[in-house]
Amino acid sequence: MNNSEIQNLKDGVESTSFYILDKFKIFQIDKSLMGRYNNSYKLLKIPIFQTKSIRNGIKFRLLPFLPIRPSFKLKSKKITSYDLLDKHYKQTLIKLNSRFKNRQKIRVGFYIVEVFQYASIYEEMLKSEFFEPFIVVVPDFARKEINLEVMNKVYDSLSSKYQAVYKGYNEQNDEYIDFADKLDIVFFGNPYEVMAHPNHFIWHMLKKNILTCFQSYAYFIADWSRAHVMASPFWNACWRVFVDSYENYNDLIMYNIRKGANAYISGYAKMDKLASIEYKNKTRKQILLCPHHTINTKELELSNFLTYLDLFLELPKLYPEIDFIFRPHPLLKYNLTKYWGESKTNKYYDQIAAYSNAIYDNSEDYLETFANSDAIIHDCGSFTAEYLFVNKPCCYMLKNSNDINKMFLPMGQKCLDNYYKAFNQDDILNFIDNVVIKGIDPMKSQRDKFLQELRLNYPNAGKRIVEYIKQEIVSVK
Repeated sequence: MNNSEIQNLKDGVESTSFYILDKFKIFQIDKSLMGRYNNSYKLLKIPIFQTKSIRNGIKFRLLPFLPIRPSFKLKSKKITSYDLLDKHYKQTLIKLNSRFKNRQKIRVGFYIVEVFQYASIYEEMLKSEFFEPFIVVVPDFARKEINLEVMNKVYDSLSSKYQAVYKGYNEQNDEYIDFADKLDIVFFGNPYEVMAHPNHFIWHMLKKNILTCFQSYAYFIADWSRAHVMASPFWNACWRVFVDSYENYNDLIMYNIRKGANAYISGYAKMDKLASIEYKNKTRKQILLCPHHTINTKELELSNFLTYLDLFLELPKLYPEIDFIFRPHPLLKYNLTKYWGESKTNKYYDQIAAYSNAIYDNSEDYLETFANSDAIIHDCGSFTAEYLFVNKPCCYMLKNSNDINKMFLPMGQKCLDNYYKAFNQDDILNFIDNVVIKGIDPMKSQRDKFLQELRLNYPNAGKRIVEYIKQEIVSVK
């Protein structure tokens, strides 16, 4: 795609209308979304006038033009920005089909910031003669004070498991490495433009013959996901977004500008690896404590950490027979440092870790921790769906019951229907006393039933995605 077409996608330009005389473009109108008019009217490719929205109406700017006889009969043709995008991807598919016919492997890059939600997809491609996958660990461009530490940690973790793992940033040369010429397909781990260097984001890839793919690192349960991910130019510009559930696909049909045209309902590949985890023999119960990071964020007020921070420190003393695993959202410590300062933040984390029956867990992979725990108490986003995969009791911390309808998507509300709710400290203690210790779990049969909907294509969602992509390349006409 050319720079102008890519800019239209970034800016949210909805469509371009052409008025056609025979095969010649006579009159062109570019229209933007959401009432932001920045329209250009052209006659025989020559600008006539422009309009711009202002506070009290629309401002017109006359431009030089050539007259046209009014007796011409003109025909209107509307071309959306997404028509051009789909044409680009169709041409890319045809080129990849030629590569396949020439017995060349399809090169697939996975651009990862921190969470590797594509493990089952990557490993399925490793087994295939069709694909040649590799991983690029890229820094978080928005949090430069911690991005190299995180990048190196994730690189060390992934390179210990897989061979074809590279860094997207050269620290010695201060260079953000461009792998685009080595790609036929790219999977983005991060949907936020602010977190990515231009070399590592979708707009750069659209200048090449690359299929762009995305499945979220988090199961979509919060209303925030609809507004900030599923409505984003990034999401709408992807060749395929792989959707976790039929419920969230229906949400796209209702609210997304593309009505799910670039979506494929695959199930949630991130949880596929859970099925292969071996359970440990243990004699003590384990409870996960997982507060969210949004301690001072009005856009997404999930976190109740500041309300229960003292209780979290008391629980290991109140229940010495239980092991508590403190696994907050990775960004909680970062946000607390900004809110409290580094000294107070470190002191709190050290206090948690000092208990003999408490563990601070900051590992990248938490599926084994999920599998071997007995319950969870949290107020996170993605964990709301993910922990239900293990079918164990879960307690969600809420400020009030109205937040459920106010802050959660229909799929998130369905998940929370299978949760015990905590609106205060007593609710948390009752959950531990009755559900975890005494084993009184009246929601068990309800969770069993809901799993049939939640575990779509589990544990083969990744395999389903790989098969789908291969079929799209092989069968393109």
